[in-house]
Amino acid sequence: MGNLAKILQNYQAGISKDQRLEKLYRALAPYLFDGSECFRTINAELPGPENEIAASNIRHANLAQFCDCVPVDIILEVVGKLLDEGKLS
Repeated sequence: MGNLAKILQNYQAGISKDQRLEKLYRALAPYLFDGSECFRTINAELPGPENEIAASNIRHANLAQFCDCVPVDIILEVVGKLLDEGKLS
């Protein structure tokens, strides 16, 4: 019975962690940037080979603007680890 209790406890901890990370992701969502939505918009607004140079220049400028941003997965991992360790209350 002790092993089963421990397995269930670990399972519950995993569920709680996933739920906490999902809440954190939803809270940060308005402030996140991954670039793909901008690239899709640039490609849609500047289609065709005649606009490729302009689209490429805009994509490069976009990357230069946001290249030092931290990916959201890293933020979630670090904050989740700090919460697990009790360093964020």
